[in-house]
Amino acid sequence: MKFGQYSSSKGEVICYFFNTPTNFLHDSDTTNFNIIDTKIDQSPVDIDSIEVKEAEVSRLLKTIDPHKSAVPDGIPAIFIVRCAGFLTLPLSILYRRSSKEGMFPNI
Repeated sequence: MKFGQYSSSKGEVICYFFNTPTNFLHDSDTTNFNIIDTKIDQSPVDIDSIEVKEAEVSRLLKTIDPHKSAVPDGIPAIFIVRCAGFLTLPLSILYRRSSKEGMFPNI
């Protein structure tokens, strides 16, 4: 999977891409990536076995603290929480396609 200057064929690292704050993905320092790559090698995960369910995405969106400030993408947490019902399906599709195709969309 490729995202900007980062790439990995290891399922564990790809999972980390999906579970990482946006600021890491925009970080130009690759030393963090190498540390992550080394740490994650300890537990093998098959990327094809990951299943993204809408109910789980919805549940996770609703657990976001609405009082937190916006992340680097500029979307306020309160917007995500209040619009969770509308964001669940598109985000589920996005995660499934990204996992299946092995790449993040260009925005």
